[in-house]
Amino acid sequence: MESELNRRTVETMTLKDIVAKTNISEETFKNDDEKVKLYTGLPSFVVLMTLFNFIEPDLTQSANICCALTNMCKSVVPFD
Repeated sequence: MESELNRRTVETMTLKDIVAKTNISEETFKNDDEKVKLYTGLPSFVVLMTLFNFIEPDLTQSANICCALTNMCKSVVPFD
């Protein structure tokens, strides 16, 4: 029983580590223009944030898409 608990604990820790590494946030892009270009097609983090700040007021809460550019989840579509 104890070995099963240990195995599950290790498995849980491994999965949490994988999730932490795959979680996309503002920090993911902040100092990495190559990642910005890869994931968005935009040339830089500055351009990404400029665009985001421009459209942010028009984002609605009706979609279930989480925007990783802010601390809170915001809907990306549909626009009002």
